[in-house]
Amino acid sequence: LKLFSSSSSGWRKSHCSQRGGLMWFLTCREQIASVESLLAFELSKVELVVTSLLGMGGSAGYHTSVLVAGNEYYFNQAGINVASSLESHDEHADITFVGYSQHSGDAMLKFLQQYFEVNSYDKLRKNCNSFSESAMYFLCGERLPAHLRRAERLGRIFDERVGSLESLLGEDFSPNAHARDFDVEDVIAEIKVVYDI
Repeated sequence: LKLFSSSSSGWRKSHCSQRGGLMWFLTCREQIASVESLLAFELSKVELVVTSLLGMGGSAGYHTSVLVAGNEYYFNQAGINVASSLESHDEHADITFVGYSQHSGDAMLKFLQQYFEVNSYDKLRKNCNSFSESAMYFLCGERLPAHLRRAERLGRIFDERVGSLESLLGEDFSPNAHARDFDVEDVIAEIKVVYDI
């Protein structure tokens, strides 16, 4: 956000000296202080990165991550990962602008690490999309588009009503005990309380 260029010092001198009087000078000083405070207020650009898994138009699910000021944040079995450039997607990833945040990537990381611990990843219950949704909400108050989590929802319904997906699709879908009680809505609710969203 840039309201004035580097020549604003010239604007300051001329604009404040064109009219005499102490009151005008004080008012002008207040306006300048307000502008300088706004200029010092840094906002972080937030983007959502999406890759369709297995090239099946999302029928096998999606991998998502979040870019904050150009740094990628994503979640897997190693916990929350941070990279200085896009590293968890290939060249076919779609990048969508989400918004600008008053919070930094470091602040988001510090808050969400308590929920997305190392070795707590679960393909259906606590995955990259759970993290991306939580990160987007923390940063911009935005939710992940519903279609990006359709595969997990269908998988969980099957798992709960029919039987374990592990028996059908293999041990990759074995439930993680560390994610048994996880619900992304609990994270969203906590963000609402802490940050009064």
